[in-house]
Amino acid sequence: EAAADGASGTLALAASPNVRAIAWSLTVKGRKGDGSKTWVGNLTLTVSGATARTVFVDPANGDDANPGSETKPLKTLGKALSKARSGDTVKLAGGGYGPTAASGEPIPASGLAVPVGVTIEGALDGGFPVSTLVGTGSGVGLNFAGDATVRNLAIGGTGFGVGMFAKQGTLTFSNIFLGVAAQSAVVDGVALSGGIVLRGTAQATL
Repeated sequence: EAAADGASGTLALAASPNVRAIAWSLTVKGRKGDGSKTWVGNLTLTVSGATARTVFVDPANGDDANPGSETKPLKTLGKALSKARSGDTVKLAGGGYGPTAASGEPIPASGLAVPVGVTIEGALDGGFPVSTLVGTGSGVGLNFAGDATVRNLAIGGTGFGVGMFAKQGTLTFSNIFLGVAAQSAVVDGVALSGGIVLRGTAQATL
């Protein structure tokens, strides 16, 4: 908006609440207040990212059409991970997550994709994790894109060929109970098995 002096003005910008941290180089075009001349300038816009959120999930009482708030939780872990961004915490209510569990959600053979910078936090009962990722005996449970944190989670049922997999990033795991299936999982064309499998540059703190 041009000021009355014709030599200055105000540019107002509003960031979407879903925008990720990023920097843009913008070309800005303006016009003098009297309309006689136009000008072109450059502007660098840096967005540091929106405030971290907590996304709530409840396999028994949630609904994936909900916003994921504490009073209106999502139903599936997969939906929560698809909505989460770096800095967010996915908070799981007690119960089972998987195709044969309360959430009823499919788990791809390559695992549920965990975005970079996301924390998954399960519920506790007497210090024991009561949020369970229920495996069907093969495939991968969680597949990490990079840095992430998981705490208070059980991986049970008949387990997975690989409970948790990463090939990059630094992972932090605490209070994890793992059930490992006898059958292996195929990841990037390689047959693997184990509770936690790290390849490439991935590292973990347990």
